[in-house]
Amino acid sequence: MNPEESTMLVYRKLHGYKYDIRARIVIRVNCPYNFAAEYYSVKDGYMYVEVGYAYDGPSGPAIDTPDFMLASLVHDVFYQAMREGLLPLAFRKIADKEMYRVCIGQGMWRIRANGAYHFVRLLSEHTAKPEKNPRGQIVRLAIKPMKGGGKS
Repeated sequence: MNPEESTMLVYRKLHGYKYDIRARIVIRVNCPYNFAAEYYSVKDGYMYVEVGYAYDGPSGPAIDTPDFMLASLVHDVFYQAMREGLLPLAFRKIADKEMYRVCIGQGMWRIRANGAYHFVRLLSEHTAKPEKNPRGQIVRLAIKPMKGGGKS
């Protein structure tokens, strides 16, 4: 018996992303909410980021250094959750503090972590709002039946 052919092609446009996760990440976070999406979730104070999650790393003038990569991932997940309505926008300050905490935990100098924190506090509010989510757009295209069953 032949498998049923797909009728829909569903993909995600990855404009602006630099990285995708290749091994599952589990990290303790200060978050009183539980929520889940396709590639990430937070449950009982732990964030889970699944293989395939795409993110852009540190933004703005920040440099993508090892001591910033995990913090930017945690921050990006929280901001995406706010854009998708899984977290309230009031969570933004906590998300920014979590970025700072993870930066310090990964060995970043406090002066740099403070600068990163103040940068996101001043300039990132608009990126947490639901209407500001152009990346990761889901596209659905109907697949037309192929004449001759797709044989060459």
